[in-house]
Amino acid sequence: MLFKFKRKNIINKTKYVTSLIEVAEWELAENRTLRLTGEIGDNVLNIITMIHKFNLEDEGKPIHRRKRIKLYIESMGGKVSRGFHLINEILASKTPIDTYCSSWAYSSGLAIFLAGDRRYIYPFAKLMHHKMFIAVEEDDDEPITPEEQRDLDNMQGIWTAYISERTDIPREDLESIGEDEEWYFDCEEALELGVATHKI
Repeated sequence: MLFKFKRKNIINKTKYVTSLIEVAEWELAENRTLRLTGEIGDNVLNIITMIHKFNLEDEGKPIHRRKRIKLYIESMGGKVSRGFHLINEILASKTPIDTYCSSWAYSSGLAIFLAGDRRYIYPFAKLMHHKMFIAVEEDDDEPITPEEQRDLDNMQGIWTAYISERTDIPREDLESIGEDEEWYFDCEEALELGVATHKI
């Protein structure tokens, strides 16, 4: 049987579904389950706000009495500066934060995933590491300035050291990756190399 909906009904139904999603996300946040999706950028700021909120709620409680925060990550990367901003907050949080990847966490998404106290990966999830680069417009043929290159090299050193410290991957293996190469980790390799700590 076919049903015909007037445009108004479709719009109302869309608003209803959207509101349900918003309510669901609010309920998840109240249960200390956060989601970071899409390109890494200003979207980390809401996550940081919630981390501060939960730490204030837990003030005075011993670590083992605090309810852990869950952070689900689904991102192909983005701004390194914003990624490190969130990483700093996760590492500084007295309330433990566990990270989860059920789909993909690439580039800056991987770095954020590594900040988790416990790092959970799903069977068909993928993680990816590559060297940093400066994003430029397609028609921009201006070369990178020496100052930009120095900043990039400095950040790359920090990035490589951080990944090596948070995993069982030797630093020399990370440094051997070419400029145009990408290192993908499936679930089992991520567990073997200490990139992930638990399998869902």
